[in-house]
Amino acid sequence: MPFQQLQTVLCFVCILLVMNANAQAQLVATGPQESTAPNTLDNHYTQQSSDTFTTSVAQQSYTTGKEQRYQDFLACIRNPDGSVPTSFADYLINMDVAGTTIAILEGGFLDRIEYFGLEDVESGEVTDTETIYNVASMSKFMAGIVIAEAHRQGIVGLNRSIRSHASELGDPLLNLWLAYKFTGTAATYPDTIKLKHLLSHSAGLDTSAVGTYAAGHEKSHADFLIGETSQDWVVDTVGVLPVLQPRTTASYSGGGYVAAEVILEAASGSTYADWTTANLLQPLGMSASTYEKAVTGMPHLATRCGWSDLLTAGTCQNEGSLIKSATGFLSRPADWATLLEIVNAGGYDRNGALVLDPEVIEDVLTPAHHEDSSLAACAVDSDCANSSEICFLGKCKQPLASPVTGTEQFYGLGVALSKVRLTDGLPRFLSHGGLNDGYSSNFRLDRLTGRGMVTMSNGKSYYNGSSLDFSRGVPAVRTELLRCWSQVY
Repeated sequence: MPFQQLQTVLCFVCILLVMNANAQAQLVATGPQESTAPNTLDNHYTQQSSDTFTTSVAQQSYTTGKEQRYQDFLACIRNPDGSVPTSFADYLINMDVAGTTIAILEGGFLDRIEYFGLEDVESGEVTDTETIYNVASMSKFMAGIVIAEAHRQGIVGLNRSIRSHASELGDPLLNLWLAYKFTGTAATYPDTIKLKHLLSHSAGLDTSAVGTYAAGHEKSHADFLIGETSQDWVVDTVGVLPVLQPRTTASYSGGGYVAAEVILEAASGSTYADWTTANLLQPLGMSASTYEKAVTGMPHLATRCGWSDLLTAGTCQNEGSLIKSATGFLSRPADWATLLEIVNAGGYDRNGALVLDPEVIEDVLTPAHHEDSSLAACAVDSDCANSSEICFLGKCKQPLASPVTGTEQFYGLGVALSKVRLTDGLPRFLSHGGLNDGYSSNFRLDRLTGRGMVTMSNGKSYYNGSSLDFSRGVPAVRTELLRCWSQVY
């Protein structure tokens, strides 16, 4: 970067640091559709839905509550030393994070979207309605919906074993994986591991992380399932292995998603990206989301660089992934909020059209259970003779526990679920997060109140050895946003 350009950008940063929050501009849209962002200095503007401003006394009271919650949410944010930042934009700079988009749902619908900072610190491109992010492991929630929809169409079977799929499809990679990785006492595991277990982290597989890679160094399905010789830290060089007895523990595995993606592609005769785009992204109205491989210079893609990267020219190089289901989805909070609206409404969009089958939603929101569950008929938890079981959708089921902490874990298909259920028998709270180098994301949805949050950030990731440093960079921002969400909402 030429010195003059660097000097200009650093001056821009200095101005951001001293700006008063009152200088932030707000844009009110006339409806739920998106609007063009004013190019304000700290690039913070608000998009709100028209139901925020009505004349009824009752609605005005509700609006005041929503606005107060959001202001309390922002006021909750703290720097790592406990001090109060002068603004959220100031906080992002302190964390070495370039930009963040926050979507808030109220009453089951998108209420507002806030845009902060830059999608690219080198070019000075601001974060706006078109900015998309690598959502990292949040990709798994979409993957759960994808496989459940393919099951509904009869392309794959959630309740069929992976051995059954391999035998029917004759896919060389899938059969090679089963033959060479499931040996000894694990030889029969493919007969009991069902497709849904790959997505609910109950298959007993390793390879928790999948990650992204520099252009030309992306890892293939075979690299992950069978193994390869690269020393890149994310890749398990011996492939995806069975390390626990299936359906006895909740052990997070991105490797299971690699296998599920191979099964869908072999069964559908299409790529995961093409099948998902045609069958879900387009019908659901997620117009900006894509499975294109992230590359440097991709229009509107937030870059994985923080403010400190301005000191080293040419470091803002985006990374991509060939594994779309586990980590390769590019999206924006507006699209994700649309998806949450539909899920919360039982498959209906805001126009009243059924765009997602309710059976798909039920499949996704049904948590995996221990293989020793009695499955006895029940109406309430007390009907289950075994105190470790809960009554879930009319059957007594024993939750799975983490092999590390021993705590109960409730995973549906690509989504973490609460033990608390609503009258429809499904969990009240849904959530998932994502972390890739330079990106963080998270969503929360309370199905009872319809309140939700989607956050996506781009900036710097710091490491202590090979472990992420959660005290700064994009992981810290995600953690702080979640803390304040839990406190206020």
